Amino acid sequence: MIILGLAVATCEHHAAALVVDGQVVSAVEEERLNGVKHYGWSPPGRPGANLVNTAGLTLNDVLCRGSVRWLLEPRGLSLADVDIIAINGIPHRHLGARECVRVDRYVYVPHHLAHASLAARTSPWDRCNVLTVDGRGEYETAAWFTYRDGVLSRRGELPAGEGRSIGGAYETVTRVLGFGAHGQGQTMALAAFAQGAATRLAEAYRVDGFDRYVLDEARLQALAEARMAGASGAMSQRAWELAADVQAATEDAVVALGREGQATDPDGRWAVAGGVALNCCANSVLRDRLGVEVWVPSAAHDAGTALGAALEAAHLMGEPACGPLRRAGLGPDIADEDVDAELARAGLVAVDTADPLGAAVDRLCQGRVLGFVSGGLEFGPRALGHRSIVAHPGLPGTQDRVNAIKDRQRWRPFGPSVLAEHAADWFADPGFGPFMTHTASVLPERREAVAAIVHVDGTTRPQAVQAGDHDPWRRLIEAFHGATGIPMVLNTSFNGRDEPIVRGAREAIASGRRIGLDALWLGGRLVDLPGARG
Repeated sequence: MIILGLAVATCEHHAAALVVDGQVVSAVEEERLNGVKHYGWSPPGRPGANLVNTAGLTLNDVLCRGSVRWLLEPRGLSLADVDIIAINGIPHRHLGARECVRVDRYVYVPHHLAHASLAARTSPWDRCNVLTVDGRGEYETAAWFTYRDGVLSRRGELPAGEGRSIGGAYETVTRVLGFGAHGQGQTMALAAFAQGAATRLAEAYRVDGFDRYVLDEARLQALAEARMAGASGAMSQRAWELAADVQAATEDAVVALGREGQATDPDGRWAVAGGVALNCCANSVLRDRLGVEVWVPSAAHDAGTALGAALEAAHLMGEPACGPLRRAGLGPDIADEDVDAELARAGLVAVDTADPLGAAVDRLCQGRVLGFVSGGLEFGPRALGHRSIVAHPGLPGTQDRVNAIKDRQRWRPFGPSVLAEHAADWFADPGFGPFMTHTASVLPERREAVAAIVHVDGTTRPQAVQAGDHDPWRRLIEAFHGATGIPMVLNTSFNGRDEPIVRGAREAIASGRRIGLDALWLGGRLVDLPGARG
């Protein structure tokens, strides 16, 4: 059975996913194909603005038609060949439904159920509890489910309202800090500069349980603006403390919701999704305070609901379970491109060497910064060795240079990709996963050796790369380890400011030149860019 999943309703990131006979085939975000970052974002105050009438759906009607076209046409498929179209979101005529609604070949999946389905059905476990937290779905800002024998059961929810959501509270403070609607990562990073106190925001933002909360974004905004009055920008004590306070309040909220679910139906394993699940600090706090394992999928944000909806529809139709999904490279593959033709078009020539991987490591050791394009494009907001910018984590000035390339503030941190078998030798809490969704403390005696990936509080956001994971990325880190004794590289997403992550060779060449990379790894070819150092 062919199932097409769409993230187009009550979501900020349009995407499409393909599931065949219950198994994940591919998934891609529309922004990676059309070049418009945050494509699908609904302006504030317009929840569900992108909800579409899907009766008699054709490709021209689909808001993420580039993604759908890429999924279907190379496989010789059209929409007529699709058995089920699973859509994130409940249309207005069925508003109030908490479970899937099937109308002919369309299956409408409630927003938080789609998040929960992705988290649970791609986790390493056949049973777990599930927590979903974001801005809002059709009705709620958070929900918890049990996952038993392939069945997701909704057990509780925290209702959303106008100006009342957990993700919205974090975004409100992010805006006041001057980082815009999508700068939550900057707020999380800034929070490390101070000790947070959730009580300072409690009059506007406090969550003690699913039915015990104060969530008033307007009041929170007034409180935050009053605290920032006269402050001298993000690198001020007031900004640090405000960011730390909203981070602490969010961590407390997530823990309170998880603790309530754990008290009702204990489980040592939790899967977490929703936009707030991209807050890796909160994920780690949830894990540590509850004493449980926590799994977060690569596309925990709204785009992931395309795949979550497809997997929930597959379950509804009696299809086989998909099993654990450790890979994020579900999008367009660089191997499908004629890289040599793109190089010729750009007037570039691959380095003539019998060992391009060794030559790439040599350049990293010389302090050069490379773009690394290999395999399928990541599904999710974080580059994981498929479309990455990579650098030596231990050389002086690396953090400043990569931040300049990315056009980011100098204080912004970076994370590493780490050989999993060496994690315990470098981190106090090595139980992080493959998708950069947790923080970890770098051992004090190791911090100087990898200073470019250590944040001000001694933590970082690492990716564990196991044997059998994306092979070219794994081999690069192994070779770098052999050359330097450091089993990790600095890894950040391959894109410039306000741009989506690059798709393939043509976009990588153009972006690499524009932002000032020294070299590119393009599907096994090493290419020095004109003007590279050394």
